[in-house]
Amino acid sequence: MIAVWIIGVLFIIAGYFVGIRRIIKAYKYRGKTTGVMLDCENSTGTGKQSVRVRYKYTVNGVEFIGKSEWLNNGVFYPGKIYEVKYHSEKPEKSYLKTIDRVIQGIIGIVFLFLGIGIIMLGFVLTTII
Repeated sequence: MIAVWIIGVLFIIAGYFVGIRRIIKAYKYRGKTTGVMLDCENSTGTGKQSVRVRYKYTVNGVEFIGKSEWLNNGVFYPGKIYEVKYHSEKPEKSYLKTIDRVIQGIIGIVFLFLGIGIIMLGFVLTTII
């Protein structure tokens, strides 16, 4: 049964790193504004490539330049306007609101619940066996 519990814990850890951290960040970064994409950087390799975006946004009259994480989904081109979420107390900290974040958050929640379910299954199996 320990193997089942270990697998459950691994699912919970994976869920945390894949998505739950992003959900926590979304909770902390409640400020909203719009930003304009300045440029983008493509990752090297073949097939579907990731993109990192540099963007400019303004909070209370102060202009900031942010750099996104590596993104997989979306259409990115200079001059396009995006929604930017920023930390209310530290407006220099921000991220682009993209579908990647939503997908990763959902995957993280699914992994978290799978891990909890697997651990509960392990407890049920110990009572049966």
